[in-house]
Amino acid sequence: MIRHLLENTLIRAVCAALRIALIFLYFVVPMSDCYTLYAYADEAAEVSTGVEILGDNSVIRGTQKPWLFFCANDGQPLQTYQHTNLFTEEQMAALMANLISLKNDLAGQGIDFILMISPDKEQIYGEDYMPPAIPVLEGPSRTEQFIAYLAEHAPELKVVYPRQTLLEAKKSLPGGINSLYYESDTHWNLVGASVAAQELFKAIDTTETGTAAADALKAIDFAYTGPRAGDLQLYGRVNDLDYRSSEYEPVWTPVFRTQTSIPDSKMSEVVWVNSSSTNPDAIQKKVYLSGDSFRWGLLSYMQEYASQAVITSRYYLDTEDIVMQDPDVFVYEIVERYLHELTVLPGYNTAALQIS
Repeated sequence: MIRHLLENTLIRAVCAALRIALIFLYFVVPMSDCYTLYAYADEAAEVSTGVEILGDNSVIRGTQKPWLFFCANDGQPLQTYQHTNLFTEEQMAALMANLISLKNDLAGQGIDFILMISPDKEQIYGEDYMPPAIPVLEGPSRTEQFIAYLAEHAPELKVVYPRQTLLEAKKSLPGGINSLYYESDTHWNLVGASVAAQELFKAIDTTETGTAAADALKAIDFAYTGPRAGDLQLYGRVNDLDYRSSEYEPVWTPVFRTQTSIPDSKMSEVVWVNSSSTNPDAIQKKVYLSGDSFRWGLLSYMQEYASQAVITSRYYLDTEDIVMQDPDVFVYEIVERYLHELTVLPGYNTAALQIS
């Protein structure tokens, strides 16, 4: 138990350091103007004055405390919510070709490939707390458009996009749980991440083992552990304590063992997490997950319910490390506001994956 506390403390310390770095970057690198972004959807409806923009035009105040939403140019969160950034056929073809190339290279090493698209908070709670003055165009979002394109042109690509599952889970939250995402943060909380992880487990292992892991995770209870400051409070400079998010922790006794490392040649926030688990419900596969900041919510679930797991940052994807680790499954996680970044997978080196 003490070992797990120490390991989690280390990981959270790294996350805290990263958050401090992001705050620094926020004050150094200017964000784009939210007014410009949401006004771009003037073909949907005329934008009224019922929207309050906070901070350096980067955060939208929700219709109810403590809800805040992101609208700066770190990805395309607001455009994705409004459906104003749909791909062209040429763009989707290029993204698909890149993913197929990666899938084929991994397959040459005997590694299965899964693309996991984590839903933006706006896709789950925008309908509840986003100011109604912000218009949304009818029709599919960019993510839905791209997934439909892949289903038609590359059905062999496995895609996990747990938006519908999260929307359904939102309607039947257990007592004491108020949300699946942090109210004043861009990320899902540990409850929302557990719902997403269940979908991922069933894609990693389509047999009864994958279902058993998902069911075991679904059965876990959560407890409120107190308030926490969210990144959107920082970006929006919201000092009101009523805007702190709710933190929930799983009530469980995990059995996984973890080793974390920070390669000397990498930035300090790039933590390689290697774990093994003896949980009888764990998927008996080695899973390598490379993702953005949404991976942190998935971390402990991957550690507990995969017999072996490696979790790294997608921004420093090391294909030589993938070959060395020799996983059964490689999961590339990306939050949907960054979907256009699939044109270039950072660190992707075809030659490394073609080593025999």
